[in-house]
Amino acid sequence: MLDYAEALKRLDLAGCDPPSFAPPGAPLRADEPDGRSLTVQQALAMAPEVEGGYFMVPPVMEGQDP
Repeated sequence: MLDYAEALKRLDLAGCDPPSFAPPGAPLRADEPDGRSLTVQQALAMAPEVEGGYFMVPPVMEGQDP
């Protein structure tokens, strides 16, 4: 990840306009819940591994016990 960020720093962006994903003055969506939700059973139904109502995932750091 750090190598990728360093490669981005080396790009010559002279004369390039910054990207515009949302033009100024564009309407924003309402930041309100829409009432949709899943039950625990629905959320875990397609999980490859579940234990005690939680998703089981492999450790993200080598040499660490879960």
